Amino acid sequence: MPVVHAHTFQHAGLPSNDLVRARDFYVDVLGLKLAGPDPTTAPESRQVRFYCGDNPNTPGQQLVLFKRAKPVERDSLNMQKESLRLVQAGDTVAAAERVQDGRTHTAFVITPEEFESALGRFDELGIPYSSPVPRGQQHRAIYFFDPDGNQLQLSDQLD
Repeated sequence: MPVVHAHTFQHAGLPSNDLVRARDFYVDVLGLKLAGPDPTTAPESRQVRFYCGDNPNTPGQQLVLFKRAKPVERDSLNMQKESLRLVQAGDTVAAAERVQDGRTHTAFVITPEEFESALGRFDELGIPYSSPVPRGQQHRAIYFFDPDGNQLQLSDQLD
């Protein structure tokens, strides 16, 4: 018998060395909206909170980045690219072995139209990513890393 029965997912928390850099990435690349103090106007802040969708208070739609007490150097860009190459080759086990956090990632849902345009925009911005990977018959995904080395996934819903 479990101790409790969780009712819903509240938010995900990810570590960051630089909250301003991370804020720019999550706002400019993923279109997340700030749901709390902006680290540029509240430099004492140890976190930056974002949300997806239209309501900042919807459980499960929030992402919180927490400033690390001590900066951590993560996997090199070359190691990230090698992991992404292995993902698109279908070898997720080997891909996970290349990076420190293995298969750990945070996934976001986008529209099929955004999925197509993301590929071109990632190329323009120099963001390495995996080629679209089929995920069952329902959707496909691309994987990439944020500036702090946290692996992210974008998934679309195919009709």
